[in-house]
Amino acid sequence: MTAPVATRAAPVLQPPKSALLMQAPWVDLILSGAKTWEIRPARTNKRERIALAQSGTGHLQGDVEPVGCPEVFAADLASHESRHCIPAVDIDKVVGKYKQFFAWHLAARARRPCCCNMQPRFGDFHRGCCRHRGTFRRVASPTGCAAFNLRFNATTVH
Repeated sequence: MTAPVATRAAPVLQPPKSALLMQAPWVDLILSGAKTWEIRPARTNKRERIALAQSGTGHLQGDVEPVGCPEVFAADLASHESRHCIPAVDIDKVVGKYKQFFAWHLAARARRPCCCNMQPRFGDFHRGCCRHRGTFRRVASPTGCAAFNLRFNATTVH
């Protein structure tokens, strides 16, 4: 008689509760894995999945998980171009725009199988994660979207 083999259940992914608004080229670079740092003027303490929303459209393109947020000095930005993907000719624009720089380390990237819409209500911003209002928006659970439900329902993911 053989001993029973213990199996570990696959982790259940929780849907993101908030979305980071970004322009199209940056969203695509993050989701492709080319861009692993997002440079922002403020630190984030979020350590949960966040959706990436394409600004101007409200479409959720994918989601990531922030795993760290160290401060980066302006003089060091050029040496980390392979991580943040900001071209050397544009670094001066970033340096002139922000007083401090924080590298949000983004991991566990996942592109969404559809473009679910973010449905924020007026004034429905996440207030505890960033001092700049509007960086994060709450995401309404799109229960009517079959692709969204497949992505986050562990019983139907194959």
